[in-house]
Amino acid sequence: MDFLSNNRIDESQSDGEKQGCLVDKLSWRQVTRADWQGVSKFLGIAALFAAMSVTPSLASAAVDRVHDFESGDLGLGCHGNCPIITDEIPARSGKYSMRSFLSESSQNLKRTEGIFKTSTNRWMEWNRDYWIGFSVYIPEGWKHYDKFEILAQIHATVDPGEPQQQPPFAIYTGSGEWKITSRWNTGQQQVNWPLNSVYEDTGKWTDFVIHYKPSYTDSGVLRVWKNGDLVARRYGPNAYDDERGPYFTMGLYTSLYTQTDGNPRKFVYHDALRVASGPTARYSDVAPSGSASGSSEEPAIIVEEPTETIVSNTGDSTGSQTGSPEEPSGADEEPAGGDEYLTCDSTVSEDAFTWEVSPELDQEHNFDSGDFTLQGHGNSPTVTSHFSQSGGYSMKSTVSNTSKNKKRTQAIIKGQNNRLMQFDRDYWIGFSVYLPEDWQVPGKREILAELRRTPDAGESHSAAFEIHTGTGEWRIRNLWEGGRKDWVLGSVFEDVGRWTDFVIHYKPSFTSSGVLEVWKDGVLVARRNGPNTQKDANGPFLALGLLKDAYKAPVKSVYHDSLRIASGAGATFEDVMMQGQATQRVASCADTGTGDQVTEEVDSIGLDHNVGFETGELLLNCHGNCPTVTTQLSRDGDFAMKSTVSKSSNNKKRTQAKIVGKQNRQMVFDRDYWIGFSVYLPNDWDVPGKREILAEILRTPDPGERSSAAFEIRSGSGDWEIRSRWGSDEKSWVLSSVYESVGRWTDFVIHYRPSSTPSGILEVWKDGTLVARRVGRNIEKDAEGPYLLLGLLKDYPSDSAKTVYHDALRIASGPDARYEDVAL
Repeated sequence: MDFLSNNRIDESQSDGEKQGCLVDKLSWRQVTRADWQGVSKFLGIAALFAAMSVTPSLASAAVDRVHDFESGDLGLGCHGNCPIITDEIPARSGKYSMRSFLSESSQNLKRTEGIFKTSTNRWMEWNRDYWIGFSVYIPEGWKHYDKFEILAQIHATVDPGEPQQQPPFAIYTGSGEWKITSRWNTGQQQVNWPLNSVYEDTGKWTDFVIHYKPSYTDSGVLRVWKNGDLVARRYGPNAYDDERGPYFTMGLYTSLYTQTDGNPRKFVYHDALRVASGPTARYSDVAPSGSASGSSEEPAIIVEEPTETIVSNTGDSTGSQTGSPEEPSGADEEPAGGDEYLTCDSTVSEDAFTWEVSPELDQEHNFDSGDFTLQGHGNSPTVTSHFSQSGGYSMKSTVSNTSKNKKRTQAIIKGQNNRLMQFDRDYWIGFSVYLPEDWQVPGKREILAELRRTPDAGESHSAAFEIHTGTGEWRIRNLWEGGRKDWVLGSVFEDVGRWTDFVIHYKPSFTSSGVLEVWKDGVLVARRNGPNTQKDANGPFLALGLLKDAYKAPVKSVYHDSLRIASGAGATFEDVMMQGQATQRVASCADTGTGDQVTEEVDSIGLDHNVGFETGELLLNCHGNCPTVTTQLSRDGDFAMKSTVSKSSNNKKRTQAKIVGKQNRQMVFDRDYWIGFSVYLPNDWDVPGKREILAEILRTPDPGERSSAAFEIRSGSGDWEIRSRWGSDEKSWVLSSVYESVGRWTDFVIHYRPSSTPSGILEVWKDGTLVARRVGRNIEKDAEGPYLLLGLLKDYPSDSAKTVYHDALRIASGPDARYEDVAL
């Protein structure tokens, strides 16, 4: 058994606390591909064994630590000053909670935090999944002072001789807004997710769940839920390259008392701390009771708000890049107390059955031997040299009038143990599809790849996942018990005569733990969390080839190549992608310097963008503060976009959203754009008598020029007002009172052909009535086209927050686009 550096005992422990050699990372044996089906029972036993070794009193196999403070004792070590246990406020659960206090008279002026006592419990293992749940109570009367303030963090364990770093993960409150920050590469790169105002959450418990797989490589995972909503998510490096893993602390850490004098005392409370780790750990193990919409299960719909922004630090260690107060580098210190290595017996108990599937491929089929290495399903595909994505051969699937099976020519993995997927296990599947030049659209069902259920006795076969082409568009479909979700992509005719690459990330589950993500040519085109298959005794399986309903074409063929499958916690996109996809993925949907993330979901071939927020995700980029996605109101479906500006907002004027990706966002001059969306003004809407904009088309100014709007929809005067600007000229249309629209959805359609010449067009419909029209110049002459912004922009200070809602954004462009494409 190989024991790593995290298997150590803190010298400061009492003898009664020393537990000796703990089995929390064993030397793993690779599981053969034939073990797919049976490995689940071994993983379950292994997780139980590991958890019992660390904390035998815990009932859950995955839960490592529980600190509910109900014994009246802290049960944690002190980091700086010691927190105390109190019943002075209603606890999150039970009677007691942990109070962290700082003042100008505190012995340590910066830090009152709790930390796990022993090194075996404290330091995280690299590339191990950790789930951390806890609750925070900020008392009424709390104030922010624009000094860094952290209420929970994951702290680096720096190597000897290296300076201290800012934490790789932290939850900040010092700016007056909640902010999640992730750092890596010695802090030179970071991602910030600014959330809502802290003042909205004072006087009540706020629940957090963190899913953290520490890594300084691409295998890292970070997800954060606040009150059951997923507010931060990132895959990739999230820690520094240190020998030891990082560790978690919670309490109060601030520079308020070291940088200024005369400040009042500060209190914060924490409760319901739970930590679970390993491959079987999950959201429900640690979520504070009732934090996810009344359930402790992981929410089925991701609310990923807001879009992340990556900051490359260039020497300013104060965090001024984002305008939010953060702690200076080197200001943090590691907890005292030496550690010594334990020498442990390297014999693995046969009862432990602790296994891990190798991150290497489970299956690879490139057909370059010229042999068909899969099993036929219906008619059997053949191997051909007509086309190939890599090497000299590919798989050809043909259905004709003379085929024995008139509907299906598909291939599946040989052997049931290899073929059937394991529920709640991550699978990454990569392959390429070639549509010949003579491809025809039947207007009926036609499937080129599917994940088929293994139905229970007496049930009929059905698919849980499909890639369709029969309507002329690529269509992704996910089906589960009582539900279905479709993503309609571009025309298949854009892809005939060439290879199209797909990567599927699929965690099959009939519970909320399921995951589905699909990339097409390196771009993320579909994503959903939640149940994604029916409840069966056995898992689903992959089928590639051609499945079609009967139609007149006498013969139809499709080609597949480069099938690669990887599974388990260590599997990643890169394991199964085709060469060249990695660059596209980083540029299109991973973490770029602009924060652009192409994850749009389009449901009509005629539309450029269809953002209905029904995934629960923003799917737009932030401009100023980030709007959020909410279920409070909706024009169509269950979700809408909520834009709020308040005195505690980071940006006091602007909370807006724009289309993801500069190339997607910017309009082309002299091209027709049709834009439809809906706006909801709440019943408490007030009129400021100053500029207030709910939608605008903003110029992309040339270097040295200032930004300005070419088109605006205003509400600040008390009337709806449409305004068009070009050069030094403008045109306004004053419509009805906004008070006639409060408490209901108002629908807008804009026809806009941006032009600095007489060929420009502007037409606006409000609730189906044409209210503004002008032909001629409608924008200044810039090198790059303008772009749309939706949300709230206001020019006036206010003691109270102001909120507006948008929904059903649809954009179509080009000579064939029209009103009906975007109107509700």
